[in-house]
Amino acid sequence: MIMEKVLMKASRTDNGYSCACDLLPGWVVAYTGSMDGFKDYVKESIDFYLEGRKEDRDYYPAVFDGEYEIVYDFDTT
Repeated sequence: MIMEKVLMKASRTDNGYSCACDLLPGWVVAYTGSMDGFKDYVKESIDFYLEGRKEDRDYYPAVFDGEYEIVYDFDTT
């Protein structure tokens, strides 16, 4: 089975990390702490976002109905 990839546009901040995803309009994450904690927080935040979309019967991309891999594309600045 080929797992779909979900691209996160990520940046290192003075205190941690932030990211956004073109597939999730309005969804943005900012996290103060370690990279491992950031990755956990991103997954939890996506789950929370999707839960709300499903409850409200709003559109969300089908990629999130199956298994997917989060890929971080870090800004070089």
